[in-house]
Amino acid sequence: MSNYCKYIKVSDLCFVLFAVVWIATRLIIYPYMVLYSVTIELPEYANNSGPHEQYYGNSFVMQLLKVMLGVLQILHIFWSILIARTAATKFTQGQLQDVRSDNENSEKEDESSHKHHTEDTSHMNGHIQRVKQIS
Repeated sequence: MSNYCKYIKVSDLCFVLFAVVWIATRLIIYPYMVLYSVTIELPEYANNSGPHEQYYGNSFVMQLLKVMLGVLQILHIFWSILIARTAATKFTQGQLQDVRSDNENSEKEDESSHKHHTEDTSHMNGHIQRVKQIS
């Protein structure tokens, strides 16, 4: 939002805060708190408790949970690399271009309007405008 309002410093600050919080929570807290608890502490607790060992030991559900948490950690690493690349580009080359479109259907409308119609209705920031195209 601050990027569209031309508050570049606020936008940069929000991005830096986002990156720091993301890396702290996804690459530091998550593996050492959640993954460690599920893979190391939970089996030890189950072995000491006795009757609940069959639920936590080598059960299919527990192994599936560990695999899914590991895949999530791999995704966190991948997304963190993307965030770091974006930050490096931003702070070495200057301002980034926002490649997202203003309208979700703009690509579909552009393709179909160029092929079939001579007069098109284009949506721009919630307003409808009539546009004549020269064929």
